[in-house]
Amino acid sequence: MIAPIAPIQADETMPWEKPDSCDEALRLVDLAYDAQALLRGEGIDLPRIEGCESFGGLYMLTEIEKQQLETMRDLIIRYIGQRSHDHPLCLAVFGPPGSGKSFAVKEMQRVIQKGETERRSNIKLSRTTINLTQVSSPAELTAALVATREAAAREEGTVPFIFFDEFDAAHNGVSYGWLSSFLAPMHDGEFLYRALNVKLQKAVYVFAGGTASTMSEFASLGSKPDFRRAKGPDFVSRLHAFLDVPGPNQNPRMLRRALILRSELMKRVVRQGAGRFRINRQLLKAFLEAGRYLHGARSIAALVELAELKGEELSWDLLPDDLVIRMQVDRGPLDAKPIRDTMALKTIALSGFDPGEDEEASEEINNCWRTVAKELWTEGATLAYAGGMRRPGFDLVQLLIDELSQRSPELNKNERLREEPKARFLAFVHGFSPELLRKEVDEADKILAERDIAERDKKRMGVEVVAEVYLDDEEQRRWGEDWRARTVERFRRRLAVSEASVARFVIGGHLSGAGRPSGIIEEAIQSLALKRPIYLAGGFGRATATYALGVVLGLSGIRTVAIPESLRNRLTDEQRPWLEEIADQLRPPPLTSLPVSPEEQLSFLRKYALGGPLWPNNGLTLEENRELFRSNKPEDVKKLIISGLKRVFSVTSPADEDHAEKVVKKD
Repeated sequence: MIAPIAPIQADETMPWEKPDSCDEALRLVDLAYDAQALLRGEGIDLPRIEGCESFGGLYMLTEIEKQQLETMRDLIIRYIGQRSHDHPLCLAVFGPPGSGKSFAVKEMQRVIQKGETERRSNIKLSRTTINLTQVSSPAELTAALVATREAAAREEGTVPFIFFDEFDAAHNGVSYGWLSSFLAPMHDGEFLYRALNVKLQKAVYVFAGGTASTMSEFASLGSKPDFRRAKGPDFVSRLHAFLDVPGPNQNPRMLRRALILRSELMKRVVRQGAGRFRINRQLLKAFLEAGRYLHGARSIAALVELAELKGEELSWDLLPDDLVIRMQVDRGPLDAKPIRDTMALKTIALSGFDPGEDEEASEEINNCWRTVAKELWTEGATLAYAGGMRRPGFDLVQLLIDELSQRSPELNKNERLREEPKARFLAFVHGFSPELLRKEVDEADKILAERDIAERDKKRMGVEVVAEVYLDDEEQRRWGEDWRARTVERFRRRLAVSEASVARFVIGGHLSGAGRPSGIIEEAIQSLALKRPIYLAGGFGRATATYALGVVLGLSGIRTVAIPESLRNRLTDEQRPWLEEIADQLRPPPLTSLPVSPEEQLSFLRKYALGGPLWPNNGLTLEENRELFRSNKPEDVKKLIISGLKRVFSVTSPADEDHAEKVVKKD
């Protein structure tokens, strides 16, 4: 009998993960690749990564990988060491396309068979691969099992190690159509072959999936009718352990990519047969920092295979054409291309403001902005901000520009595409009049120049200053720059960002505006009215926290009908009639029911509270939204926001864009 093991559970938060490092990744791959030396077997050993153990040719970069690999190894060794068995040992391997599932299974077999573990063994495993997309019928499947059984029987002590690839593929037009065929062999080690029961009770079955990236994702399909009809839950209940294989798009992504790139470059140079090559260091960084490899490790292999090797350095001009590159690489799952809606721009809007004299709070908010923004860019997003380019609002803009200045060029052969990529950060500047707008833009250019960021660098970084005049000639003549002009201009500039964005991140913020509530209140209201997902990080205080947006939107957990101090009506006697005068300007079609007064804003926010019918789907559960709101740890905030956005918007490959379009329409 198989020793009892813990039941399969959903993914848990990883207790340990190797920190990603571009410098360490470069150390692994920035080498001189010598064809003759590699042919002699020199320099092919796995390099050492500080703090990480290897499992054959696999590095265990997270605690969960280590646990899963060691659990699976020990199970196989213990299973084979037992004298008798009632049924095979059934294991599953999951991962995104191109993650290396087949390689992981081969390494598992090799490590166990050669005794490269602390538990040494004299195990003989005969591996057979059966790809279910190439099998036409259950009879053909059982014939393959019989052949495997007979081959193992010819050599005493050999245990069949059967790798079922694409086990969850459709069969005869039925989703997951093969699952029911495995139930009897998995349960009692018997299957029907030519009207006879054939036993194969001592064997290791390894199932590699193609419809789910993790065991948790596969098990969650139990709620789908077609999965239940295919006996999917019964199949899951027969599995004894699983391995989730991360691909090159999963953290620590640069280290994973370096290991794959190193291996592919070695193979490519060996095929070249002669020569000694280095890779341009800037190009290597672009490989490591690329947004997303659409087909996982296969995409990295394809780009290396299609690159020319001539001279002694592989540089940008030796890459395949950009059309070929675009088939393998994009900016990431949150890039504008898969996020389909009617807007010309598809960005993530940022709301927040430096909290003034409180330097400690300022640094905390800046750190969170930096952490979230970097991860959003890594996942392919474009960011937008409606703050001005003057102090103190520019502090946050400057922070983001500084982060962008450190990013490598995108992976393009064409120099123009590298130097002038599409925007990653849109700064919407103040626009009262053409004259004042020119001053604002000049100020922005001056500040950028002070930081040694020239126009060319600004384009390479993807920084775009959006300069619009938000008041017409009559409004400029009538209002000048008084409170009415500032209120309407800010509203329209904020609305431009809201309409150009598919979601909004809110943190900090002034406790009150000039008579009306804080600007982030208006920005949140606009996004909610447009049915855009919003994410609030309230653990950093100010207007986002429990005494403003949080309590009204039901995120803080404090249930009260009290009016937060920052949402009280603070209009002066002069401002009240002015607000009535410009009210229609603050309700443009089709948003003709937008709240204008502080009392109306309060009522609006209460109607859109978390858990109610008007709260927009942001991909997070009720408790996750509250966890995000409570957290004051940038890493936790980042993970929750990225998780929510991916659930709402992301796709895994260009072939899934239609699915993304349906998700957006549904939400």
